[in-house]
Amino acid sequence: MNAPIAGYEDTPIVSLENAVEPLISFLPTIQRYAAIAKGRCKTPPADSLTLDESASIMLYSMDWKPRNECLYVALNATLRSKDRKKLEPWFLYLKLFVAALQLLPSKHQTVYRGIKADLHHQYSKGQMTVWWAFSSCTTSIDVLEEESFLGKTDQRTMFTIACSSGKDIRKHSYFPEEDEILLPAATQFKVVASLDHGEITPTHAEKTHHSSNSTNESVIVIWLDPNIDESQTSYHNMITTLQCVVSTITIFTDADQCIQFLEQITNRHILMIVSGILGVHVVPAIHNMSQTDAIFIFCGNKSRHEQWAKNWSKVNGVFTEITDLCNAIKQAVEQCDQQIISIVPNYQNLFELNPSYMYTLILKEI
Repeated sequence: MNAPIAGYEDTPIVSLENAVEPLISFLPTIQRYAAIAKGRCKTPPADSLTLDESASIMLYSMDWKPRNECLYVALNATLRSKDRKKLEPWFLYLKLFVAALQLLPSKHQTVYRGIKADLHHQYSKGQMTVWWAFSSCTTSIDVLEEESFLGKTDQRTMFTIACSSGKDIRKHSYFPEEDEILLPAATQFKVVASLDHGEITPTHAEKTHHSSNSTNESVIVIWLDPNIDESQTSYHNMITTLQCVVSTITIFTDADQCIQFLEQITNRHILMIVSGILGVHVVPAIHNMSQTDAIFIFCGNKSRHEQWAKNWSKVNGVFTEITDLCNAIKQAVEQCDQQIISIVPNYQNLFELNPSYMYTLILKEI
């Protein structure tokens, strides 16, 4: 496992010319292409970027020979390297480039990425993996089929990604016709499913955001209980058991704070665990929220709460044992995964591509 990408955050934002100076020793033509990129940028740049910020994206999108001296090729190879010291000459450029990307709106849509190789054996259902490099994607399957991308022959792997943090760089790209969406470096993925029909083996995966912030995950588990005390062994053990099913659990003891948190979340699936004593009052307030997928009542007296719980369709059940609760949440997470496949636009079109040695991985960002 690679170490986290860090160190560049504390460097100052400088001009593109200064940002590429440390790269000259191994990218000898970088100054020339930086000048071309800056000259190609529109003035004023779109998206409220500075000229240097826009040019940093333009430079990243450019291609030249020899390919190993092309900026995006060299940068991404360095990001994939386990030797993080090799990244130090890139700090000034990374600071400028990442700052520019952060100013662009994040896209919530399906994008595609093609690799001219058979990679499907590297991904299995339930597997978590990290793409350490920036990942160029497109919104167009037609673009993906061009020879410069996936093509229509030989062994190929296509990634279909339902993303939420991709950056639309078309207004700053050297090739705006490619409809390019750029995924951040150090993005985490979870493989959801793998399909096999004939010579095509589509594999479906779910993407998890590189951030550990729970509001960035597609499936968020929230536990509301006024009596939760994580210092108590019983609660600590229950939380540990839940974390075997979901990595992040957001805990609230105050109902109003919990509801305020829910109201701020969009484009996420929320699985809500509520104590019996609060459930009768909180469930009516959260039931019709579009982001609420399922509600689980966790209490000490099942018969006391089963009757009112039946009146709410999103209540998955009333549970008194943590094991039963975990099993129900696991099933709900899997159902969310399956929804990914059903909402991917043009899903049937994936199978209209030339099938020769074709593999497809469908990813979803969470």
